[in-house]
Amino acid sequence: MPKPLHKDVKQMDDNLVDYFAKERDSGGPLLPLTAVQDRVAAALGVYILPRNRDPRPKQVCDISTSEQCAIRECLYGMVEKKIHVTRSPLIDCLKEKHIFEGSVSSLGKILHSQLGFVIR
Repeated sequence: MPKPLHKDVKQMDDNLVDYFAKERDSGGPLLPLTAVQDRVAAALGVYILPRNRDPRPKQVCDISTSEQCAIRECLYGMVEKKIHVTRSPLIDCLKEKHIFEGSVSSLGKILHSQLGFVIR
């Protein structure tokens, strides 16, 4: 004698039948055939968790002399404008001017090891 289906499995089975009935009634696929995971998730009524991508930029620890000079100029410009200089506003200024595309921690390492600054 077959076992009865668990209520979650029964719900997914019902979702599957409903989805393909909607496809039949609409005369074609509701989602593109190439989007296999999305079609299966929609048919079963489940949610696919997005893949965990690492959003952190790679550490940049070696920069050219011209980039060092540009960072110094940006830092001194902030001091002249009497802006409180920390790594966060400095990196915002550098990214605005497309001078530096690394992370805050990379900037801290560069400021300390290559430029001789200590910024908190």
